[in-house]
Amino acid sequence: MKTFYRGFLIREDIRSICYTVIGMRPDRPELATVGTYTEAIKLLDRLFLEASDPNHIGTPLLETAPLNHYQRRT
Repeated sequence: MKTFYRGFLIREDIRSICYTVIGMRPDRPELATVGTYTEAIKLLDRLFLEASDPNHIGTPLLETAPLNHYQRRT
């Protein structure tokens, strides 16, 4: 199984036992080997937060448009 998360690749080496976290494109270096899928997600979240601007930690990652923006105009 391969999962893409935040631009990284999580590759399942041995089902439910060993996962490899691979970096971003273009080189995609191997970053770590972890025991569970949850550990892989937590590792990437930590790396993402460390690399982000500390002034924007409280802002949502995905901004959504107001609901009325999607309503059909008559």
